Amino acid sequence: WRELMGGNVEKIICGGAALSRDVYYFFRNIGIPVYDGYGLTEMAPLVTFNNETFDKPGTVGRMLPNVIGKIAEDGEVLLKGPNLMQGYYKHPELTKEAIDKEGWLHTGDIGELDEDEYLSITGRKKTIFKISSGTYVYPERIENQMKLSPFIDQVIVVGENRESLGAIITLNQEYIKKWMKRNSIAGSVEKNIFNNLLRKEMDTVVMGYNTNARETHQILQYELLLDVWSVDSGELTPSMKIKRNVVEQKYNKTIESLFK
Repeated sequence: WRELMGGNVEKIICGGAALSRDVYYFFRNIGIPVYDGYGLTEMAPLVTFNNETFDKPGTVGRMLPNVIGKIAEDGEVLLKGPNLMQGYYKHPELTKEAIDKEGWLHTGDIGELDEDEYLSITGRKKTIFKISSGTYVYPERIENQMKLSPFIDQVIVVGENRESLGAIITLNQEYIKKWMKRNSIAGSVEKNIFNNLLRKEMDTVVMGYNTNARETHQILQYELLLDVWSVDSGELTPSMKIKRNVVEQKYNKTIESLFK
């Protein structure tokens, strides 16, 4: 891996999306430490970081000097500091929504601050939902775990106000073609989407996640798709995050069928 990356990489700085512990430890074990950080454009843009001096896996590090952070009652990360924007250009109403009267920026991110002042980001405020029992679900946590499987390209967890959780999964078709070849399975991916062996593999992937998840956060039903989600087709943002409302509207019938 070090040779593939040119042979001279000393460290990797990561941001923009959640970093899995598997990826973190893989690169660390081959001698290339990964330092995770967190920021927003509104904070110009860095807020927290890990480095050679302080580093805690599973967190995005500690605050920059003079940057203050706290967690609101609903779990939202609030920030202050000299790098905070003055406001959104020619949008005073949006500015009032983002920065409260006490000067705190409401990030829209849900997080935790530990006793050593390390920040962990656990999800986006607008993506959190409750199931019928009243339990809060952070779907991005589950999705990031499931996407560790090479069979999965994208996944969205659904189940708001339902008794259980379901998932819509798009397949990593390039990987499945190689898997089919290894298993001497003829035909196209499309023709084999209901292949018993493929379904058994996907059941194993889902059960692998469920084994380590508490009961209310387990995936009890799922549907496989051959569709490819992209920026151009409208399901993903330019930063490759899922547009949940677009996907949920597009696959409304599929989602409803999961819970019948």
